[in-house]
Amino acid sequence: MGFLKRLFTRKRAGVAPPDDGGHRMTSLVLLSVSPVALDLETLRAALDAVFPGQFLPPREAGNLVVDGPVKGAMFMVMSAVPGFEGGFMVHAVPGPYDDFSPFRARIRDPRVLDAVARHRAWMSVDRIVPMGTEEGHYRFIGRLLAHLVPPDAVALVHPSRMQTLEATPDALRDLAGEGPVRWLEGRG
Repeated sequence: MGFLKRLFTRKRAGVAPPDDGGHRMTSLVLLSVSPVALDLETLRAALDAVFPGQFLPPREAGNLVVDGPVKGAMFMVMSAVPGFEGGFMVHAVPGPYDDFSPFRARIRDPRVLDAVARHRAWMSVDRIVPMGTEEGHYRFIGRLLAHLVPPDAVALVHPSRMQTLEATPDALRDLAGEGPVRWLEGRG
């Protein structure tokens, strides 16, 4: 269960997180071999499975999901679920994450590099409206990604720390639990 400790521990990665000027990006990225096909109905159903009764039927206020700037690839989610409040952008991209981030240059573990080399698609959940707490944001992000994870997931990336971890069953199970919060509190 030390997945997030390995993902977010500076010592193991050998790289300090980038200086973000005091503003941390709250996001996690899941790399996979095949893209995850999302549309509004699929995403609403996934959110309702994670937070029963909160996102279905579709709403125009409170807990809602709308298409983002790129239909089928970007979605905006507003969550008013207690403990999980915030605004989020969900990305489902059928292309390599390398096109958006130099994350691969920071990977030192050959096994993780091999896993990352297999990816052809990525999905992320990014906090865009900071309602609630950072803990709640990471709980929301982790639970949603864990629910949407495809069977051919290969790695998880923490973009603001430029750290990457192989997507093992333990790592994915930890993602759905309290893992994203433990590392924030220094308990991971």
